[in-house]
Amino acid sequence: ALRHRPAPDPDGRMPDPRTRAGMADLYAYAHLLAESKRRGPGRDVMSILLARQGDERLATEEFENMFWLFAVAGNETVRNGLPGAMIALLEHPEQMRRLRREPALFDTAVDELLRWWTPVMMFRRTASEDTTVAGVRIRAGDKVVVSFTSANRDERVFADADRLDLTRHPNPHLVFGHGPHFCLGAHLARCQVRALLEALLARTAGVEYAGAPAYLRSNFQRGVKRLPIRWRRR
Repeated sequence: ALRHRPAPDPDGRMPDPRTRAGMADLYAYAHLLAESKRRGPGRDVMSILLARQGDERLATEEFENMFWLFAVAGNETVRNGLPGAMIALLEHPEQMRRLRREPALFDTAVDELLRWWTPVMMFRRTASEDTTVAGVRIRAGDKVVVSFTSANRDERVFADADRLDLTRHPNPHLVFGHGPHFCLGAHLARCQVRALLEALLARTAGVEYAGAPAYLRSNFQRGVKRLPIRWRRR
């Protein structure tokens, strides 16, 4: 795979894989991975995706684009969800103290932290046919925006929707999408958020801001660029 990689710049940096300059690098790796998994398949997700299903088989180009989706969607969302969950607790210190006292609350806390922050704020889609949603007529070709942030604060679904309630259950948030578009990595994402916060709270006696957070300027990802904190060791 290294033979296919672009050369680093004078500072040793490789192209950003989220830009066009980095796409060739990412696709080359995906192409080589597909060849390797087809030669020696295992029980992993990539091998299953590449396996022939009856007369159908995922094309290499389809796999490359799906690999890009996995690489970006699975990393960007958790990378923004983790500091977002931390900000939620920093903004609600009484909830952080309660979570320290009652670690069993993590069973419901992770979903509530994700709902409160909502890492992916919106998607835009194009209507393929005429339809009506909530009394609004939508024609084929219209651009439709789905706001996950708004849905996760819907007062018809969530009581006191702006309040962070680590015991909230049920919690039908849409952080991971819905139906056939439900996130394949949802369980892993929950495990990652829980593992980091459990370890942090178990090893510290207190966590607080050490400066103001810096946020990503975006209407798509609710991202955090910097989150300075200080902690006291337990």
